[in-house]
Amino acid sequence: MNVNKLKAKLVENGLNVEAFARKLGLNPQTVYNKMNNDGFKMTEARKIGEILNLSSTELCEIFFA
Repeated sequence: MNVNKLKAKLVENGLNVEAFARKLGLNPQTVYNKMNNDGFKMTEARKIGEILNLSSTELCEIFFA
C-alpha cells in the first residue's frame, strides 16, 4: 500500500486522519494501524475510494503498489 499517496489524497480532500476515520466508521487508532501495518480490507478500500473520489487508477496506485 502506498501510504504517502493515501495521505496526500486526504490532504487534497481537506481531511485529517480523525475526520477520515469518522467517515469510515472506524476509530482513528485503527486507521493509523491499517495505514502503517495491517492494510485495509477490499470493502474498506472501496469505501475509501468513494469518500476521496478516487478513480480506479488511483485506487490501484494506492492499494496495490
